[in-house]
Amino acid sequence: EKTLGKEHPNTASSYNNIGVVYNNQGEYDKALEYHFKALEIREKTLGKEHPNTASSYNNIGLVYNNQGEYGNALEYYFKALEIVEKTLGKEHPNTAISYNNIGLVYNNQGEYDKALEYYFKALEVQEKVLGKEHPSTTTSYYNIGYTYGNLCEYNKSLEYYFKALEIQKKILGKEHPYTATTYNDIGWTYNEIEEYNKALEFHFKALDIRKKIFGEEHIETGKSYNHIGKAYKNLGEYNKALEYLSKALTIRERVLGVEHTQTIATKELIEEINGK
Repeated sequence: EKTLGKEHPNTASSYNNIGVVYNNQGEYDKALEYHFKALEIREKTLGKEHPNTASSYNNIGLVYNNQGEYGNALEYYFKALEIVEKTLGKEHPNTAISYNNIGLVYNNQGEYDKALEYYFKALEVQEKVLGKEHPSTTTSYYNIGYTYGNLCEYNKSLEYYFKALEIQKKILGKEHPYTATTYNDIGWTYNEIEEYNKALEFHFKALDIRKKIFGEEHIETGKSYNHIGKAYKNLGEYNKALEYLSKALTIRERVLGVEHTQTIATKELIEEINGK
């Protein structure tokens, strides 16, 4: 600010970086304050169609999405998309990122068909430009699987989860947190279609990774214990269900507190089993 001035592109980069940190801290109003400072400079010095200006639009959209202000998020994500399509083209990785961001907001709004439309746009670019075994392509497979799950189209959901899983195991490794997440969600999907033994198979795979990476008392480990308990409950194996749900409850009470919705949900499952 002192040597270059308050309207220099480098100053804008500093404002942007501060905004990113505030967003990561969950201080969204402060994040927006600094992202809008960066945006104002970039629009003035670089123009409204510069990639850095598009980056500011994206960052503002991300903060609004985190705040649950989905209309505002879409407004800025579409501004970013318009720039990257025009300056970089429709088949650029950054354009795919914009498609993906828009898909995420639509998914959060419960507009799953629109979410899929943009996820598939992202996937088409990524497969063509980055290849089928790139981490970004994997993310699109996962997002599509997750959205099909929200639509209760479970066979399609599993199809894309398994595509994501195959790549994750290859490029991230069999013990990566993202691999564990995909195992977890495959298990959840099998539970929804009442294939409880398969659900357990994948939940235990997720649990093994999470215990190794995060430890016994991490919230992700607790999530796996909870899913395993629910699957055993659905199988009518109530003693095993109570064993794993009790482990989940201990972690959730310690990490989230006794009044958190996840803690209460686990406690209610235990009470339901004890009342049988």
